[in-house]
Amino acid sequence: MGRARHRQRDGLPWPLQGFWIFIGLVLTVGGQPPPTLCVAALVGGQALAIQSSWQVGAVLFTACMGGKTVGAIAQIGYLALGLSGFGVFWEGGGLDYVRSPSFGYLLGFVPGAWICGHQVYRRAPTLENLAFGCFCGWVTIHLCGAAYLGLSHLTRWGEVGPLLVRYSLNIAPDQLVMICAVTLLAWLLRKVLMY
Repeated sequence: MGRARHRQRDGLPWPLQGFWIFIGLVLTVGGQPPPTLCVAALVGGQALAIQSSWQVGAVLFTACMGGKTVGAIAQIGYLALGLSGFGVFWEGGGLDYVRSPSFGYLLGFVPGAWICGHQVYRRAPTLENLAFGCFCGWVTIHLCGAAYLGLSHLTRWGEVGPLLVRYSLNIAPDQLVMICAVTLLAWLLRKVLMY
């Protein structure tokens, strides 16, 4: 009985949680494309370069597969790697990265993964529930990023509006498509793995 309650609350038994933490960390680190990779979008008849990243998809996928604890721990590991000097963030790594306007979004990976995993494991793993969990996690990531921009602009970056456009609005369409792909992939894998 205790084991069933533990499984329901945290997603999976510990050996599988460790596996998904490792996979989540690898996917998040590997989800950052080289700075030269961009996706062109046609907006109002003009080409707009959008930096494409699969990290948000990796965050949400890990939470869908492993649950809230797995998702959050994988992202804490990612932040620890980046802040300790490994160049896993978009513009490198190290403690100075906290001064980057995008750092709030990276901080948002932890609560975003936790909220996604929490929502996904509250109900049966249907497409709708997985999509809702992913959407909640995605919104959380962007709210954290926007809050960080709002708090930090007072001393560092100037206008918040252009930064919100760059880090949230410009990439929202790509990330919403990514949510659909993550939802479908997680649904299929959870059917195959029978959990």
